[in-house]
Amino acid sequence: FLHVPASQDPRLNPRNRCIHEGFQSVALIPIRVKQEIIGLLQLNDRRQNCFTLQTIQFFEGLAASFGVALLRQKEEQQLRQLSRAVEQSPTSIVITDPQGTIEYVNPHFTQVTGFAVDEIRGRSLRVLESGEMPAEQSQELWETITQGKEWHGQLHNRKKDAQTYWESV
Repeated sequence: FLHVPASQDPRLNPRNRCIHEGFQSVALIPIRVKQEIIGLLQLNDRRQNCFTLQTIQFFEGLAASFGVALLRQKEEQQLRQLSRAVEQSPTSIVITDPQGTIEYVNPHFTQVTGFAVDEIRGRSLRVLESGEMPAEQSQELWETITQGKEWHGQLHNRKKDAQTYWESV
């Protein structure tokens, strides 16, 4: 018995294996995700010269579809991971449209404010205003966020039960 390393074993070489199994035609089509080859679609046939241009183009389209599906799967996994992080965050997260209408709040927000998701969705962020914030600060906040910029500061907000609380935003 002669030991041959796997890298040199002719039976493990794809070309030799295809010849050994009687394939006369072999086509290898790359499966890409964002231009990176992540795998190969291998076509084998025992007939010689059997792959036409149309056949190859069909399988190239199929390989491209595999790549798109794999990319989508990866992006959906990342989105689920981000969603879990937002849902489990120990800080309030609020998403609004450009006019300040609330589209999403995470569980921590509902815990702090007492507003249920269905009660707060579709309402203006102004529902949280306590009236104890200087008008200039409120104006600066709204001008900043409606321009798509970040605003940082302290807010004295009001909960659903009218209690006020300080929040660093």
